[in-house]
Amino acid sequence: RYREALLVEQLTRLGGDGRLLAAARSQSMNVATAQDMGAYILGSLVPYLLVLLIASAASHIAIDTTAGEKERSTLETILVSAATRAELLLGKFLATFATAAVAGAMGLLGLILTLIAPMSAPAFSGEEFTLPAWSVGVLLIMILPVALLMSSILLAFGCFARSAREGQTFATYFVMCVAVLAVMAVVSEVEPRPELLLMP
Repeated sequence: RYREALLVEQLTRLGGDGRLLAAARSQSMNVATAQDMGAYILGSLVPYLLVLLIASAASHIAIDTTAGEKERSTLETILVSAATRAELLLGKFLATFATAAVAGAMGLLGLILTLIAPMSAPAFSGEEFTLPAWSVGVLLIMILPVALLMSSILLAFGCFARSAREGQTFATYFVMCVAVLAVMAVVSEVEPRPELLLMP
């Protein structure tokens, strides 16, 4: 408003009419389709939220089944059972992986239900968007490798930790690093080149 007042003042001083400044006005308009808006919303929210949900869910069970059992002295009882060490580790990994995958799937479905609710933010802003069923299916499939990676890293932290407190400290720092990387991935303008897509 201050800039427009200065322009009107200078135009009047030069003998012109201030109404000339209002001869053309620009108006922003969203030309994206409803499907593009749905892809944009999912693309900006889902990676950040899902990675955090999966990492947080996996951290609790991974640390409890490794460092927690060492601290409670229940690991010795399990080690003298008929199961081999590889089977014990696989069982702990599958329990962590299943928990992380279910948490990711429930978080994704909760986010989608929130976005399509009548009282959601896009509904209030007047934005129309649709979520194709195939894209939701792809997102559910993409939860599996993320849960696989998070579960294996956190399980390794739990195996190396000497106590449950130390394991939780490792897991907390790891989740914080994951959160920072997820934010960077959401806000960065980097084009997804093939070599970047191969990175975990």
